[in-house]
Amino acid sequence: MPVDESEGGPPQASLAPTGGVSSSFSDVDLSNPSAMTAAAENDTVMSPTGSTATFPPTQQQQQPLASPPPQQASPFASVGVMKGAMGNAAVSAHSEAQQAAYTAQRDVSQVRSDAASSVQDKGSATLQREWDRLRQMEEQLQRKEKQLQQRELELGKNITQQPNFPKHVPCMKPQVYHDINSDILPARQGFMRRLYFSYYLICVTIVYQVCVDLGALLASNKDEKDNDEPSWGAHFGVSLIYLLGICFAFMLWYWPIYQAVSHRVPSKYRMATLGLCIAILFDVIMIVGFVGHGGCGVLFAAAVTDWKDSSAIVWMVWIGTIFWGIHLIILIFSAYRLKRFYDEDLLRSILPTSAAKLQEAVGGAMTVIAGSNGGNGRGRTA
Repeated sequence: MPVDESEGGPPQASLAPTGGVSSSFSDVDLSNPSAMTAAAENDTVMSPTGSTATFPPTQQQQQPLASPPPQQASPFASVGVMKGAMGNAAVSAHSEAQQAAYTAQRDVSQVRSDAASSVQDKGSATLQREWDRLRQMEEQLQRKEKQLQQRELELGKNITQQPNFPKHVPCMKPQVYHDINSDILPARQGFMRRLYFSYYLICVTIVYQVCVDLGALLASNKDEKDNDEPSWGAHFGVSLIYLLGICFAFMLWYWPIYQAVSHRVPSKYRMATLGLCIAILFDVIMIVGFVGHGGCGVLFAAAVTDWKDSSAIVWMVWIGTIFWGIHLIILIFSAYRLKRFYDEDLLRSILPTSAAKLQEAVGGAMTVIAGSNGGNGRGRTA
């Protein structure tokens, strides 16, 4: 700031253009009152040349200073305080958010636990039904496994077993494997043994019938019977053809029945039933005993009684008729038993899954009833 020294008075300070003079107050900390007081007491003015001018203190400055005014907060200090306050508020808000999140998570866990316990209570009946169903499936699988094992044993027997029937037949080797004790169930062995006996009975009856017809052919006629004589020769010839029935009887009805009863397959019972019906019809024809058809029956016995002089031949014919009658009774009884075996094997083959389903349905119904009774009991208790 330039100094005017033209007059003798004290130097006066004049304001210079902007930027020409700088006051020392610009270097004073405005937030410190003592520094501001010292700067006021020693005010200096910087000239453009770099020199400074010191102004003497005025009268007012020489007077004792009053107590400084109350300290006012600096704007910068206010900004710091605001920043600190904002930081504290952010920390507080963050902690509150964490606390709220923890509380929400705890509430969610509690709700899940309550829901799980509720589902467990409500689904106990369903779980029991599922357990019963799985147990029934396991039992069914065990039954099927046993059936497969039995089938494998049967197949192994069929592969390893050698034919042993018929035995001791000239010019003929055994053709089939026949063993009632190993192939037939114990409950059905009595039936097959009776049927086996009936096969041998018909073999003996056919051979016996040939002998009776031969005796009737050779027996002498009565004196008064000269005309319309029956054809004893043709009757005897047809009886010789019946000898083939020994093989046909085995193949036609005995062996099919044996196969059906041993394998327990429903489809095999069809051929067995057909052969048995043919055998029953043949026995009926033999019992009737049409003359000229080779049978020892009632009509043939009447013809022998009328034409032959030998009473022994007549008795032999009647004995043959009795044999045919016994065989017929055995076959009829066998047909009845065979029908029962067919029903058993049919149920065994087609009803395992149906029985399992029925058992499952009954178990489910019982579970539902038990669950409803339990629910009613809880309701009454409540």
